[in-house]
Amino acid sequence: MDKNIELFEVADVFVGVKITNEDLQNADNVKEFKILNLNAIEDSKITNNFDDTINFDEADKGEKVKVGFNRKIKNSSIKKQDLIIPLKRSNHQTLMVNWTSNEPLNYIYNTETLVIRVEKELVLPKFMYYWLNNAMVLNYINSNASKNPNRISCSLINKLKIEVPPMEEQQAIVDELDDIIQRRLLVEEKISNYAKYYKK
Repeated sequence: MDKNIELFEVADVFVGVKITNEDLQNADNVKEFKILNLNAIEDSKITNNFDDTINFDEADKGEKVKVGFNRKIKNSSIKKQDLIIPLKRSNHQTLMVNWTSNEPLNYIYNTETLVIRVEKELVLPKFMYYWLNNAMVLNYINSNASKNPNRISCSLINKLKIEVPPMEEQQAIVDELDDIIQRRLLVEEKISNYAKYYKK
């Protein structure tokens, strides 16, 4: 695959779930989840160096619910390498769920979170992550968001045109961008250390 296609052809795009009384009723297969509310997490708690992650210690402050594990809840449960966009933030930058623990991710997306779950046999999640955070793409998303309230729709994301190169080329692009980001972080760290030194 090496052509311009619409994003919906290689990813599922959806908004998180709204918990109803029916979901809260007793069921045979009941599990406890935390509702992830990104809007309640301070920006400073989410890293911002093209390695955006969620601080799940902060997310632990979210509401806990016990619900029947039906299809709706299953689909809205957080999965590793999901790409997510907080709908109420002014800058609709994409975040990536980096979860290294072997513990289960017992979180549910709320209705203020747009989720992009790529088909991993077609697109690398990290490739899509970098593409969505490209300045041109991000500017297009922000400029086409509804103004009142400032939020984006699934249809806007679904219709984005993306060129999907072969998997080997995707990986090479990801590796190169990862390397650039790491080198940038090292430079920023050195500058910060110099600043601390001269303040003494």
